[in-house]
Amino acid sequence: MTPEEKRKAEVAQECADLLKLATDLKAQVDKARKDELSVTVVRKAYELEQMAHKVRSGSALSASNQ
Repeated sequence: MTPEEKRKAEVAQECADLLKLATDLKAQVDKARKDELSVTVVRKAYELEQMAHKVRSGSALSASNQ
């Protein structure tokens, strides 16, 4: 497997993890009352933000290497 193929597979897995986390977050937000925000929701939102930043930064690095 070439380094490019390996990175592409890593990005695909990270995106799949990001999608799962976003889906879980939406489900928790849907369960909450409209004026309520639980600590769990805030933590998941932060985790989602960090993961998205990681994917975005990693993709930018690999795109600049081409």
